[in-house]
Amino acid sequence: MRITQELAADLRYLSAELQWEEADKAEVRQAIRENPEFFEHFWTVFAQAHRLGYRFHAENGFQKLDDFCAKNGLPDPYGREFTGAELDALERKA
Repeated sequence: MRITQELAADLRYLSAELQWEEADKAEVRQAIRENPEFFEHFWTVFAQAHRLGYRFHAENGFQKLDDFCAKNGLPDPYGREFTGAELDALERKA
């Protein structure tokens, strides 16, 4: 699997900031292999949002990523492929 230098830099940033374990990294790699178009876009936008201050925690009312992106002029992280309850119910392929 080949990824862009931009995506590689974004994943390194997120891995360091979010303290991903090896299992987390493996899950991200697998997701990108299974659905490269969706997940390359998602991780790139997520990294941009994180750099702008996005955090998912109680102090900000567990703000949704897509809401944060819309308020900060970033692209929709989900590419309108999924919305609302569909995201919550999304199960990865075995």
